[in-house]
Order: sequence, then C-alpha cells, then structure tokens
Amino acid sequence: MSAEDQAGPVYAVAAQNRAVLGERLSAGLAHAHLLAFHPRDAKPAHLQALLDAGWSATDIVVLSQLVSFLAFQIRVVAGLRLLQAHPAPSASAPQPTAEENAA
Repeated sequence: MSAEDQAGPVYAVAAQNRAVLGERLSAGLAHAHLLAFHPRDAKPAHLQALLDAGWSATDIVVLSQLVSFLAFQIRVVAGLRLLQAHPAPSASAPQPTAEENAA
C-alpha cells in the first residue's frame, strides 16, 4: 500500500492554544487527528505522547474508540446522502437488455 501514500495535513496545537487547552487535551486532539487522517502512520511514539500528557491506557483506548466510531458514522451518513442523491432504479423499472448495454 506504500504506492498509495500521500502526504496529508499535519496537526499540532499552537503554543498559545496549548496553554489554554492544557497538555492532556492538546495531546488528545493530536491523537484524534492522527486516527482520522493518518491511521496507517501510527507509531509507539504517538501513544507515548498521550501517556506523557497524563492519559492512561484505558483513556487512550476509549478516545480511540470514540474517534473511530464517529469517523464511521460520518462515512455512513455520507454514503446514505450519496444513495439518496442517486437512488437505485426500482425493481419494476424495465431492465436494459444485453444488447442495449453493449451499445
């Protein structure tokens, strides 16, 4: 899958925002960004950054599951909207013949 690699957006909490949000939330936001935009780029150092910011192993699992669940829900809604915009032909509609498909 390396041939498919493309550089994606990189997220880091700005220093002034980190002072307001705190280390724990800043690390959580960076982790959520990695899960959403760089899921194949996970490295032990990314998890260590969460641990260093005060996240427990259970906290990391819960955060990761929440982000993954929300990402899944977003994909479901996008798919349903696409299906709504392009509905499948009804079963009662005449189906094209093989000759019509070839033309």
